[in-house]
Amino acid sequence: MEKKTIDEIRSRVAETEPERRQVALRSRLHHCAQTSPRVSNSFFLDQTFYSQWSTYSDRGHLTRRSDPTWGTPDEAERANADTFHFSNCSPQHFRFNESAVYWQGLERYVLENGVLDNETKRRLCVIQGPVFDDKIDLWADDVQIPSSFFKIVVWKSAAGTKAGKRGLISAL
Repeated sequence: MEKKTIDEIRSRVAETEPERRQVALRSRLHHCAQTSPRVSNSFFLDQTFYSQWSTYSDRGHLTRRSDPTWGTPDEAERANADTFHFSNCSPQHFRFNESAVYWQGLERYVLENGVLDNETKRRLCVIQGPVFDDKIDLWADDVQIPSSFFKIVVWKSAAGTKAGKRGLISAL
């Protein structure tokens, strides 16, 4: 499959999947990370950590903003806001987070091969997160920085059978 720009991808999604089209968001207020009312503060790092350690790590989004912003305008706006909760962030080395070779590349692969594969009714379920390894992970104060991340993608094939892919990407 040839590489496409994100605008070409969004255009194709809007053309081929009208019920799942990306919705123009009414608000851009959620660009700053925030706490989630559904997750206890003890389960995530807040901006204090990311500001203090910004030289070494990014506030990496596990689910990127553009992926869940489809549906009705209200659904898209809530999904967009949810991606900016600290509970969707993990410290990631800036090269890992910003490189198309690593996490960003895997995100793009899922979008291009999941949504844009000519199976217009395909619904993907994506689960991702950090993998901790006490032997090679780095530490920032008392916070363990994951050296790897996993992503699992499952869907129903055109024949109606279960299908899936999984990946493990090392940050080091």
